[in-house]
Amino acid sequence: MDDVLRCRRCGDVIGVYEPLIVRTGGRARETSRAAEDHDEARLHGDCYHRGCFEPRERDQASLQS
Repeated sequence: MDDVLRCRRCGDVIGVYEPLIVRTGGRARETSRAAEDHDEARLHGDCYHRGCFEPRERDQASLQS
């Protein structure tokens, strides 16, 4: 499987230590590729840079740390 994880909004690569948002089933949580297996995160949700995660999506999904 490809080791490159890309942001669903901007398409740029999400770095290993960058904070990212994983959205699944209407819920969102913040993590990083270093904190967990990025392939698992990609398979189970949409991944975004923290700054690319839409403010309206933040309002609609509950963010968990």
